[in-house]
Amino acid sequence: MADLATIQELSTAGRHQECLQACQSLLQVDPEDTSAWKYTGKSRLALGQFEKAQQCLTKAHHLDRSDPEKPKDIGNIFLNLGDKDTATQW
Repeated sequence: MADLATIQELSTAGRHQECLQACQSLLQVDPEDTSAWKYTGKSRLALGQFEKAQQCLTKAHHLDRSDPEKPKDIGNIFLNLGDKDTATQW
């Protein structure tokens, strides 16, 4: 099972498929792991999977609202989808 440091390294290195796999392993053990949801969303965003990224980042945000990076990423997803009003709300 991957740990958070490994997941962060994979994300930073742009190894998004591997990051997704590591996050999925972590989520099987702890389905409420905020960081795993966050990095799953970030990887999906990097891979252009906007709707899935938005779902993952929203889940992470609902689990922990203290990270300002998640709403920013969600807003950017809505901008990419052409929904400026929802992007502004985030």
